[in-house]
Amino acid sequence: MKERGFHARRAGAIAIVFGLYLSLAGYKSLEGDQAYRLPLLLRSQNRAIYRGDPFVDALEAFNPHGGYLAILNAGGRIVGLDATLFGLFAIAFALTAVGMAMLASAGRDDRQSASEIEHHAGDRSIENDGFDPSHARGTTPALLAFILTLLAKAGDIGTNHLFEPILLDRLIAFSIGWIALGSIVKKIPCHQYLTPILVFIIYYVHPSLGLQIGSLIAAAYACLFIAGDRFGIDRRASATGFVLTLLSLAPAFARLPHQSKIVFDGLSERELILIAGYIQSPQHMTPGLWRTPQVLAWFCYAILAVVAIAAGSMGRDQNESCSNRSRNSARFRLGLILAITWSGLAIAWRLVAIDQIPRFILFQPFRVATIARGLALVFIADHVFRLWTRRTIFNRVRGATIVIGLTGDWALVVATAFETTAILIEFFPVWIGWVFTSRIFAVFQGAPSLARRVGMKCGHANLIRTTTNPQNEGISKPIRASSSLSVHDIVIYKYAIILLSSAVLIYGLTFLSRHDTQSGHWRLIAAIGGAVVVSLIQEFTSFRINRRRLVILAAACWAFPIGALLIEVAPIASGGLGKWILAAVVERARFVEIPKNDSERLAVWCRSHTDPASLFVVPPGDKTFRLWSRRSVAFNRAASPYHAAGLADWFDRYKKHVGFHGSIDDFAHAYIKDRYALEHGYDRLGVDRLADLARDEGAMYVVAGSNLLKDGSSSAIPLELVHREGRLAAYRVRDRQAIARAHLPLNRDGEPR
Repeated sequence: MKERGFHARRAGAIAIVFGLYLSLAGYKSLEGDQAYRLPLLLRSQNRAIYRGDPFVDALEAFNPHGGYLAILNAGGRIVGLDATLFGLFAIAFALTAVGMAMLASAGRDDRQSASEIEHHAGDRSIENDGFDPSHARGTTPALLAFILTLLAKAGDIGTNHLFEPILLDRLIAFSIGWIALGSIVKKIPCHQYLTPILVFIIYYVHPSLGLQIGSLIAAAYACLFIAGDRFGIDRRASATGFVLTLLSLAPAFARLPHQSKIVFDGLSERELILIAGYIQSPQHMTPGLWRTPQVLAWFCYAILAVVAIAAGSMGRDQNESCSNRSRNSARFRLGLILAITWSGLAIAWRLVAIDQIPRFILFQPFRVATIARGLALVFIADHVFRLWTRRTIFNRVRGATIVIGLTGDWALVVATAFETTAILIEFFPVWIGWVFTSRIFAVFQGAPSLARRVGMKCGHANLIRTTTNPQNEGISKPIRASSSLSVHDIVIYKYAIILLSSAVLIYGLTFLSRHDTQSGHWRLIAAIGGAVVVSLIQEFTSFRINRRRLVILAAACWAFPIGALLIEVAPIASGGLGKWILAAVVERARFVEIPKNDSERLAVWCRSHTDPASLFVVPPGDKTFRLWSRRSVAFNRAASPYHAAGLADWFDRYKKHVGFHGSIDDFAHAYIKDRYALEHGYDRLGVDRLADLARDEGAMYVVAGSNLLKDGSSSAIPLELVHREGRLAAYRVRDRQAIARAHLPLNRDGEPR
């Protein structure tokens, strides 16, 4: 019964977090990357639409999304496409939560965690909350790791977020991948048989990620086999898992020669690298094009993970002998997989950025950087939890800055610098005396010599395990036990930590205010203020979550999603305030098919008023028109094929749609320099050139700005306005003979002479 109640509480926590996520982050559907994947599904269901669409035709020759679309097709036939998309999104959310919980259960040193939590159980604010050490040890860090996964937007090299408010095949693949990795780390029963099955499912949903995650798991089993039982898994289980994982990827290895021929046939290697690596998906494939704060933020995950591991190791009682400490094999397995991931990324960097091997570039190995971020977050969540359970305001500010820093690149860099400074001073106090002069500590008499004495006598200070003694709050047992320092000296050292760390934080906030386009300094300031306020409140009052308050919390989290769904399913009004409310709700969370911008509304009109066989010329950056109109589109930048022949045709159409005349190298340079300026070439084509482009593509309609025909409509103009929707309009391409007749002189009967 206890175990059942524990799982029920965990499921309830996931449900509450899901409602909160839908309220804050929203839910997106029928847009973004979905907008060019779903037409492939619609074409398979109805062969009468998208006939002659170059993108849909190209993907029929080589389509890596087949398994994902098959799942959507099966669910769509039963409950409809909208319900299937949201249902799979909810399943991916739950799987991610469970997977991160499995990993987080191994991210802590259980013996130290128990001692810390039991020590702080004497805190009045915790005791009044009905605090149970066993529950906190199992639930709170796992929930925190999952919340950090939802928040983390910084350092997304490869442009893959850990979790996104839209269902994509990679989201499903990652969610199953966390379960697969967690089953090894947690060493659940029969993990060597379950993990290969999960790898095969990942490959079916997303072939590229399936190969990458499967390779990572196979490497982990190989290392566990070499290490023997040092990591808690015997060699027989490791060998079984390794062999079965390779067998689960056998279909992928069997298809590689045929797929490689399709992918590379039609372009030279240099042309393929330029088009695919610098034009089609530069952020996915080309490390040299990543932004500096993006790269720095990714390395911050590694730094914080190392800091968390080091802090956890040094946080053990120094008087406890090594033979009596419990060995956390699961924590070692998690660290091993993280080390393998980092090593694989280092090899990928060499093969892609330096050697520039085309096959590795197209393999997009930097998707694994997302997995590395998730594994690092498990250790980071453990560190943040330990900081928060330490009773001082300063430590809670440290934890809060890490959490909020994950939402932005430069913000995470500043939070990492702040925390790293605090950790270095906290665990290596002699570092102060080595680096800083006495003038910095002039306000503290004898501080440099104090730092040296602390360092020499204690080796590395342990300030994690605190006592409840009011005179020495926040000061470690080893310092008082192994040195002759007075309480006054220790208090001076305590404030030296705060002073130096705060100086780094203030400098970082100043830097953010001048250089961060995301205004991360305001978020960090809010985090600092929130940590201070919560800490002060807990000193004077307590908050116990009983069943009544839990129901109120769940209702508050789910109020917006449920209300948004009701408004979208049954709009209360078609105009005025009701229309404004509906537009605001759809902009935040769209659960059903309701257009929310000019492009989508124009596409819906074209679906009802044009022939299904019509072909449209649309602006290059428009992702959604093809899906919402159910009509073929001559070109769209985001909807690009994966094989060489299709990419060559896609690139030729791209140049014509932006009016570019030049080599592939020139186009790649212009694209990297300013993609939006390049695509504005479509708007500069003018009426005549747009009509010529449409005729060249065999299109009957053109979508362009609503002010394209500034001088009105005339029979001599090659485009005819058919419908205007806000800033966009649809134009019909006139026949050349009709235009020619319009220029001929007329006789008395109104006919051409």
